[in-house]
Amino acid sequence: LYSEMGQHEHALEIFQRATELRPDDADLYASLGDAYRNLGLTDDAIQAYRQALMIDPDHTIAAEMVAVGRERIAQEWKRILDAERHIDAAPGDITRYPTAVAAYVAARRYQDALSVSNQMLALEPDNPRCYSALAEVYEAMEDAPQAIASWSKVVELEPDNTEAWEHLGTWQTSEGHLSEAITAYERAVELDASNVGARF
Repeated sequence: LYSEMGQHEHALEIFQRATELRPDDADLYASLGDAYRNLGLTDDAIQAYRQALMIDPDHTIAAEMVAVGRERIAQEWKRILDAERHIDAAPGDITRYPTAVAAYVAARRYQDALSVSNQMLALEPDNPRCYSALAEVYEAMEDAPQAIASWSKVVELEPDNTEAWEHLGTWQTSEGHLSEAITAYERAVELDASNVGARF
């Protein structure tokens, strides 16, 4: 039920408890693998599917999902390697870095994404694009204080950035900083009166 509702973290917790109660149930491990996969935790999903296959070597769904997971990991690595090679060709060109940041975030390799973002900052510490990249990583990590700090730096450097003001409002809201959130949303609307999200 949690999975169908899109509440994959709750589903994961329930399936983990279920496999502890019935460790010889291949279907439960396959469902556990699905929960991991829905959260983007491909390596953990593969391990769960593999456990299902250890219990039942003929579990076709688990076998198929292991193959799917391996292919996904291969694609993620290819995207990362391509992005890193693109940087290597001209490491002084800051415009080459955001692709690598996005690739690492997609693979949930957040420390690597932060490392690339900090390399951008070392190159151009006053470039708002560097802080935007950093903010996107912290958003993916759901680190609200750091996301707020990063978006705040973006709007300081680029006060006409409507999207940055809207992001800042969103994270201020998540932390319960409602007056600050309203200020950020009002600024976004001033810059773009058609911004439905900020107006809402």
